[in-house]
Amino acid sequence: MRRLAAAALSTLTAATICATAINPAQAAGPRPLFQLPFPCGESWKLTTYPGHDDFDIDMFANSGTTNNRPILASYGGTVVRSGWNSGGGNYVRIDHGNGWQTLYLHMIAPPPVSVGQVVTRGQLIGRVGSTGDSSGPHLHYEQLRDGAKVESWFNGEPSGITTDGDPAGEPQSPPRNVTSANCAGEPPSTNRSVYMADYDGDGKSDLAFYRPTTGTWWLHDTNDDPIHGSGTQYGGQTGDTPAPGDYDGDGKSDLAFYRPTTGTWWLHDTNDNPIHGSGTQYGGQTGDIPVPGDYDGDGKSDFAFFRPTTGTWWIHDTNDDPVQGTGTQYGQAGDIPVPGDYDGDGKSDFALYRPSTGTWWIHDTNDNPVHGTGTQYGGQTGDTPAPGDYDGDGKSDLAFYRPTNGTWWIHDTNDDPIHGSGTQYGGQTGDTPAPGDYDGDGKSDFAFYRPTNGTWWIHDTNDNPVQGTGTQYGGQTGDTPTTQLTFTLIN
Repeated sequence: MRRLAAAALSTLTAATICATAINPAQAAGPRPLFQLPFPCGESWKLTTYPGHDDFDIDMFANSGTTNNRPILASYGGTVVRSGWNSGGGNYVRIDHGNGWQTLYLHMIAPPPVSVGQVVTRGQLIGRVGSTGDSSGPHLHYEQLRDGAKVESWFNGEPSGITTDGDPAGEPQSPPRNVTSANCAGEPPSTNRSVYMADYDGDGKSDLAFYRPTTGTWWLHDTNDDPIHGSGTQYGGQTGDTPAPGDYDGDGKSDLAFYRPTTGTWWLHDTNDNPIHGSGTQYGGQTGDIPVPGDYDGDGKSDFAFFRPTTGTWWIHDTNDDPVQGTGTQYGQAGDIPVPGDYDGDGKSDFALYRPSTGTWWIHDTNDNPVHGTGTQYGGQTGDTPAPGDYDGDGKSDLAFYRPTNGTWWIHDTNDDPIHGSGTQYGGQTGDTPAPGDYDGDGKSDFAFYRPTNGTWWIHDTNDNPVQGTGTQYGGQTGDTPTTQLTFTLIN
């Protein structure tokens, strides 16, 4: 953030941005294990300048462009401010409890999280920009204890940014390069809520299914407790295809379906309120497959479908405006769309699994190949793609479930095996893979729904059972688990 006049600075600092009714409890407890607010492994330069204010940090990417990079929560907590400030631009403030808070300024667009929302460490809370009083794209970041700024620490180490060199004669902290260890708890591939089926916004996948016979949505958490909105009747016409995602950017999955008979998209939140864009006509040719995801990186799901007759991808946002890449020809008859964020840039990619050859094909929305495209991995009859972020590095992995022996196979886009690959878990006829992050550790779990008895089975990649495994929830003919994978494959 560039130097500000005293009056402008006062609008920006902790004293005013959060002065109304959000001061943390006094007598701070132990410092949380804050992480750099960027995806695992990224290197960022931490800087300050005279007049900046002690302990304020400006962060710039050491590789690639800084603008529009994902900003992740440094630690779990509750959003207490999310909005606009003339100095800070689009910003977020998170209360982590015990007197600790973090502040993130100058986001490129309105934050995808809202006041009162609980976020987990590593959850996407915005993207780097230059809004407000800013001279160029960067993240302005602060840690506060009992309402006062303090030196920021990341992964248990001090940042070294303490003094800004003002007034004259005061030392100025030199720049430092820091590599992010924000690995466990960061968002899996593509928009977190889209992939995870997280209907209550707690950072964990839920046991959720759509019952086409009645057009109802049923939602339980892994403690087998009902989630607000469970039992809602929304849909029910023949052919209605569940297409859940976070269409309003509030960090929760919405009740959404695609109606192929009219090519319309229908969206309600879990309060059964319509979401902007509901009823939009987009698609409608026979065979169009809904593949919602966050293709523009704005923190919201987009209307998207893959047209197998022409191998083209079509994408509109909820304002019905075209998104970069719409109309791209990428695919052929028989290809299975498996969108995800395979390059870790915070946007969904065009991705296909070709069962005839067992190959994976991946392009970004600029139609550029993504590392790993063309990899041969799979190919036995019945192999079912099950992409997810199984190693917690913020990128989708090449993964499939082999129903003939109930095994899970996982490679990263370097074609290297990931821990847990080859695990035998499942294998009964009809078992439907439903991967997601059911324990909230930032990694996808092996999970499947067994329609013969309506049970959910969940193991982590160490083959340890996850809370909720074995739960009986569902079981009527046609019940469809609402994960990204299943709504892609049921067509």
